Amino acid sequence: MHKRRIFLFEGELKTAKGHHLRNLVASSNTYKNHGEIFWVLNKEFDKGSYYIPDHIKIIKKIDTANRKINHKNFIDIILIILKNFFISFVYLLFSKDYRLILKNFFRFPKYFGGFTKVIEELKPDNEDILIFQAARINDFELANFLKNLKKFPEIHLRLTRLHKKKKLKKFYKIIEEIKNENKLFNKIFVYTETDFYRERIIKDIGINFELFYNNIPIYNRDRKTNTIFNIGFLGESRVDKGFDKIPNILNYFISKKNSKINFYIQIHKVPPILNNIKNEIYNLANKYKNIQIIEGYIDFNDYSDLLKKVDIIPLLHTEEQLKQNGSQIVFESIANEIPMVINLNARYVKNFFKYNSFIEAKNYDDFPTKIEKLIENYDHYLDQAKLQSAYHLEKIHNDKINHKILNNN
Repeated sequence: MHKRRIFLFEGELKTAKGHHLRNLVASSNTYKNHGEIFWVLNKEFDKGSYYIPDHIKIIKKIDTANRKINHKNFIDIILIILKNFFISFVYLLFSKDYRLILKNFFRFPKYFGGFTKVIEELKPDNEDILIFQAARINDFELANFLKNLKKFPEIHLRLTRLHKKKKLKKFYKIIEEIKNENKLFNKIFVYTETDFYRERIIKDIGINFELFYNNIPIYNRDRKTNTIFNIGFLGESRVDKGFDKIPNILNYFISKKNSKINFYIQIHKVPPILNNIKNEIYNLANKYKNIQIIEGYIDFNDYSDLLKKVDIIPLLHTEEQLKQNGSQIVFESIANEIPMVINLNARYVKNFFKYNSFIEAKNYDDFPTKIEKLIENYDHYLDQAKLQSAYHLEKIHNDKINHKILNNN
């Protein structure tokens, strides 16, 4: 019997950047001593010079294509579909698993063509574990197909969002098929990110899933020994993430000549529509020494170090963005014991909190005054953040995926 292997699947990941990569690193470090860790990634994945743990084995086999079809990529998409079909067909033909060819009427899931190469090379079996870190409908289709192979690993799917209309209908159909075959909660396990999603699924199809908790390293923040507060605006510079709201906050504190606040602003992937905002922030940074700009993507260790410096994170995402979606920065604030300022209407985000380690702003113009109020009562909100972080750490330890892996059962 070989040493147990843990396959972490991110079929769309092409560069060693972003929160999907950070989650891969965090999970890999959590599982480090409990099996061989493999990342199953897109064949175009380029790690560049960014940090990846030494114990990781990277498998670049998955073929994908740009989801948006246009005259430039139409032929490429068709070729990839045909290639994946041919590889899938030949693999099943030579493995003498004809029933799958007939059962699926020659239809194969998007990733199976590339995944056959993983199967041929590593031969994952019943002793192994396959985790879809951020499962989308294509991942569910692949998992549903894999369950019909003669040998397939135990599969865990972490559902981070619910699709709408046709894709949601397809998701429910897959789940009910797996349930009817008595493989749901047996060899295939599905988890949702929040109670919001779990309750929606229970209402729609009557199936109850466990929650999952991100394996982000916990940082125990010391009490402040000075009166300087660091405010962090981190992540991609997008409209839906509130990048355009930053100058108003900066100007508010500049007008009050508050020298006890530093700003750390990440400027990354600025769309043309926000160039004027970017230029305004750069101009302010050139005039005021308490505004620090970090350009581009921040690598795993550097990002962790930056989070340790930050005392407060304003969540400036638009209300539309936060209706049914969380933000990685929320989990990172919880893990790093960082109090937040959030919009009063960000109801979905509050599903992640048991303790009020945040203060609510009535609207975006209200953020500066709420930052001031948080600073005035910082010890209280830090206490709440510490409780929230400890609660999250307990949940990580009791997480069903982690329990199964870390306890070898």
